[in-house]
Amino acid sequence: MSLVALALTAALLAPQDPVTHEQAVTCTGVFLFANILMTQAAEADPTPENQETAAAAGRLMKAADDDRLAAARREGIAVDASGQALNVWLEASLPDSEAVVGRELDPCLQRYMSAI
Repeated sequence: MSLVALALTAALLAPQDPVTHEQAVTCTGVFLFANILMTQAAEADPTPENQETAAAAGRLMKAADDDRLAAARREGIAVDASGQALNVWLEASLPDSEAVVGRELDPCLQRYMSAI
């Protein structure tokens, strides 16, 4: 295994600080957008690869949403307020969702890669 592969593996397996509510809201939204796109692709072309990609996007979204709720509890944010923060993020990001997903996808994937 190359040094780059070892470094990447170590980075992915390294313990991370608990996700903040803001980070979890962002990643939940990013994965929701990705899940919608991947589900549409799987419906249009139901190949095993497209179906697995859609399922992976769903698992990522669930992991981020679980973290959103856990972070809300840790930070003293009511569940309703947390859901409202997610809705505000989604509404604000919807007009430029491709750019938002393009910008935020890599950091979210790094944090939630184990959910795949």
